[in-house]
Amino acid sequence: MGDKNCPSYLYLKGKTFYFNRHVPLDLKGHYKTRQIRLCLKTASPFEAAKAARSIAHCSN
Repeated sequence: MGDKNCPSYLYLKGKTFYFNRHVPLDLKGHYKTRQIRLCLKTASPFEAAKAARSIAHCSN
């Protein structure tokens, strides 16, 4: 997302925001996929950024 208020691991599909992050190398043995994708169930960029930061444990 080009918006500086939205973290780069958010993407918009239709009207709904999704969270997408690569699995860290040290945890790849615990996951079958290379990425973690979650539906954030919101169309609000502010709420999506807030939820994504909470999931990623970032303090930006």
